[in-house]
Amino acid sequence: MWLNGGPGISSQVGNFISNGLLKISEHAIVTPNATDNTTTTTYNYTVMNNPRGSWADEATMIYVDQPIGTGFSYSKLNQTEVVEDFIVADFQYFMYSLYDMYPEFNERPLYIAGEGYAGKFATLFANTLAPIQDRKFNVTAVLIGNPNISPFAQRQVMSQSPLALNVIE
Repeated sequence: MWLNGGPGISSQVGNFISNGLLKISEHAIVTPNATDNTTTTTYNYTVMNNPRGSWADEATMIYVDQPIGTGFSYSKLNQTEVVEDFIVADFQYFMYSLYDMYPEFNERPLYIAGEGYAGKFATLFANTLAPIQDRKFNVTAVLIGNPNISPFAQRQVMSQSPLALNVIE
């Protein structure tokens, strides 16, 4: 399962830019206008198979837009949820519904992966699902990349990596 961060960034970004089957590339074409010294920019998009391969080559990938109101997710109330307890409850409801619809997922290893702010949600969701005994959520691992789990602490040490690598002085 893949979650994008933000909060509020659609996981379709991960699907179409990072690790999905297809890759969408944007190409900007800048055309100068000699009469008034301006330029016009048009954008062309190309859809192709991901040249690096996809996580879907090895596993069933599910891209979840969360919290509700992000990307293609919606509610009847047309609002985005911001209270963490409600976000967790919504996710838990989603997972029960998913496993009811696809019982073949029962007992399969479940990896919850995400980047950015999804580092908070991925661990939170895994901790919520792992102890549930009446369902076969086989939470195997949580993978987080570039996690935004402690912004204050992270900001205090951000400059240390480039300094240590001699990228900046």
